[in-house]
Amino acid sequence: MGKNKTEKRAVRPIGFLRHKSFTDFLFLVLENEVYSRMLANYDELLELIPQKPPMVMVDTLLYSDAKKTVSQLQLEPSNLFCAQGYFCEAGIIENIAQTAALGSGYRARQLGDQPKTGFIGAIKRLKIFDLPADNSRLETEIILLHEMFNARVIRARVSVGEKTIAEGEMNIFLQNMP
Repeated sequence: MGKNKTEKRAVRPIGFLRHKSFTDFLFLVLENEVYSRMLANYDELLELIPQKPPMVMVDTLLYSDAKKTVSQLQLEPSNLFCAQGYFCEAGIIENIAQTAALGSGYRARQLGDQPKTGFIGAIKRLKIFDLPADNSRLETEIILLHEMFNARVIRARVSVGEKTIAEGEMNIFLQNMP
């Protein structure tokens, strides 16, 4: 005999029972949604920033709009800024600056312009809470606070997982790439 077409079945979210809580499940879904919308992989982002290997300190562009940019960097022990098992302070600063450059380059390309070269004018209120291990995955979020002519003030937050390892502000000056 056939099933009644109006019979209702219980629907459970896929994977719900494998996670500790609904919040963990929701975070996993949102995290996968962000990754599925990656804006630029490593090869593509090399066209958006002036740095070239081995000096590149970003490897994925996750998000970028007029005010916010999010990048990632998978650290490797062979990274120029890794020593004694950790990514050093100068590497964190370079990662922040390159995330800002990546956002700027991405927006320039969207507008049909050439990406500009940025120069750090000042670093303000930088706090480094922890140095990440040389096998960590950094996620860096840049928020544009002010922009006037070719000068920008950004606020940055660098995280490993849910732990903030650094935050601060940076003044950046832009000029056309050669």
